[in-house]
Formats: sequence, structure tokens, C-alpha cells
Amino acid sequence: MSESFDLRDLVQAIGIRKYGEATVGVMLTGSFARGNAAPQSDVDLIVSSADIQSDGQRIFRHRGRLVILKIQSRGTLAAILVDPRSVCRYLTGLTHSVPLVDQDGFLRDLRDKARNFEWTAEMIVSAHREAALELIGWLEEVHKGVAGLESGDSGRMLQAAHGCSWGMLRVAQPYLRVLEVSDNTVVDDITAAVGSASRWSTLLRTAIGLTEARLSVRVKAGLELFCATSELAGSSFLPDELQMIEPSLAQIQEFLASHSRY
Repeated sequence: MSESFDLRDLVQAIGIRKYGEATVGVMLTGSFARGNAAPQSDVDLIVSSADIQSDGQRIFRHRGRLVILKIQSRGTLAAILVDPRSVCRYLTGLTHSVPLVDQDGFLRDLRDKARNFEWTAEMIVSAHREAALELIGWLEEVHKGVAGLESGDSGRMLQAAHGCSWGMLRVAQPYLRVLEVSDNTVVDDITAAVGSASRWSTLLRTAIGLTEARLSVRVKAGLELFCATSELAGSSFLPDELQMIEPSLAQIQEFLASHSRY
């Protein structure tokens, strides 16, 4: 970090006293913690203490830099290590974090636990449940995709394109237990785990908008991606989960078979 952007100066600018009388921790995360910040990179900070009971966020500028300050309870931070979705999204960031204020050692202890994290059998089962529930959660967007293609409704198609691309990323991630480096790399992280040249990854790139395909083609790719994601994670679905998913799979397959023009 440049001399004109001093972390000690930034910590003072936060005004941590307002978060209560308990020991306050301040932790640097993101690209500055990893050591690969670019000139336009944001500064990511987490403030936590035993007094903080609810989470929040402040965004401000300091010496020309955009600062993203997350205010998180200690319970929220500790939960990163036990919730499969949080593990996948935030564990890598936690392992690279830099405690700036940590008088009682809570943040250093949390970082050490993150660095020694291992998936247990129980956590893997929980990750599979997360994947199944995530997939079921996007069924509405799947149906909007079919309806949007039939009617030409761009609003429905836009929602479907999002749900059947970013949504499918968030299904594959816990199922495959992919630890993302950052939210900027999540597409590359997950497609690499599935296989960059795989049909799944090819469909994702079209559905998410990384090609020049028109909206209807993106939606069709997204519907196919939903089917491919169901197949990818299908071996772990419970019977009641399959009862939710299978009718939609049949509807998609019937629709695509009769509408090959998309």
C-alpha cells in the first residue's frame, strides 16, 4: 500500500469507539490482504466486537480509496467455519485476512482455524443439502424462462437468465465444495472445478453473458444448464427433493424438444 494510504490512519478514521466498550477487532480482507490490490481496488475491512449483535455495512472514501466496512458480530464470523455456503464463499478470504486491531486475539484465532479447516463427513452432507435447496430455490426462474421464451417477455427472460446462470453457480459451488478466491474470480473458480471445457461450463458462459448470444439463446442455455446442474448434483438429492425437481426437468426437456429454433 502506498505511503499516502496508511492503514493506521484508516483505522483511526473508522472511529471504532462508537461500537461499544468491548474489545473491538478490525480485520483487513480482500485484495489488500492478499497483496494483489490494483490502483482501483476497494479496501475491505471487517469490524467486530462482543458488543455487536447485528450486522451492517458502511461505504465511504478515504484518501481517494473506496472503503467497504462490514460490521459483523463475532457469531457471524465464527459461523463461516460451520456453514458450508459460507465456507465456500469466505474461507479463503479469512485465511488471507490481516488483523489490524486484535487485542484479545479473537481474529487471529479465527484466521488460524480457517487455515486448518477440513471438510468433515457431516459438513459434506450439509453442503449437499445446501446445493439441493439452492437448486429448488431457482425453480420459479426456470419456469419464467419457459414462459418468457414462449411469450417473448424480456422481463421474464432476464430473470431466468440470472437465475439459471448465477444461481447454478451457487448450486455447483457447495456441491463440489469450491472455495472461491474472491467474488471477482468465482466464475473461473467453479468452472475450473467442473471442467473449463465441459458442457456445463460452456452452457454457463453462454447463459451468464460471456458470449455475444442474444437473450433468448442465453435463456435456452440457462434451461439446459439447470438440467446439467441437476444431473451434476443429482446423486445426493433426497426423494422429496427429486419430487420437486423432476417435473421441471421434464417440462424443460419437452419445451426444448419442441422449440429447437431458440
